[in-house]
Amino acid sequence: MAALLPRLVRQSTRQCARLPILTQTRTFTSTERAAPSVYTPLESALLSSALSHVPEHGFTSHSLALGARENGYLDISINLFPKGTFDLVRYHLVQERMALKDKVDLSAAEQAGRKLGMTEKIRSLVKERLRGNEKLGGRWQEALAIMSLAENVPSSISELAALSDEIWYLAGDKSSDSSWYTKRAMVAGVYASTEVFMTTDKSPDYRETWEFLDRRLEDCATIGKLAGEVGPYMGFTASAVFNILRSKNVRLW
Repeated sequence: MAALLPRLVRQSTRQCARLPILTQTRTFTSTERAAPSVYTPLESALLSSALSHVPEHGFTSHSLALGARENGYLDISINLFPKGTFDLVRYHLVQERMALKDKVDLSAAEQAGRKLGMTEKIRSLVKERLRGNEKLGGRWQEALAIMSLAENVPSSISELAALSDEIWYLAGDKSSDSSWYTKRAMVAGVYASTEVFMTTDKSPDYRETWEFLDRRLEDCATIGKLAGEVGPYMGFTASAVFNILRSKNVRLW
């Protein structure tokens, strides 16, 4: 399983660097009205129940079946989800992304007279999103392995891009030039590498993960200024991820 983890990071950073500028058109405004739901009430009920079983049973068909039973349906009803366990992973990704705007109140600090820099805002949002994985009881490596399967990579990358866009939007980014594209690709790389690091972090309250996040954000600022483009930063991030995993005795191939 561990051997599959770098693949998603490598492909996600490469693909995010190719996201078309047209994706900067948002279909909703997070702070003004609710985003349209991508799930029916039945799908939400089954997936939400199934997710509660992940800490014990993992991202498995068994968790999906338990979610169906809790809602009074037969196990066969999990056929509602053609991608199986990936649909369960994606549900978690979407729910945590959409909840981010309610979990981090950046305006409160500024109303109290504390001026927040953009890097500090990005850090708060990335950290809060990563904490959303804690409830899964250490099962996120399983999710990364499922996301790295060839048939799931496009949807995984799309969700990573949506998360990066949401983070910048909530941070108050108003750019409409080519930097829009660069910023989102960089945050996608920072998030992906920090997420992988977090799955192997045994320090109290993920202290080493937050230190790693700070270093990646510093690298982002430095390399962004020097290079002025996405490619060099993405290559740097991918190398950093591999070095982290090697240092923790994770076999890559």
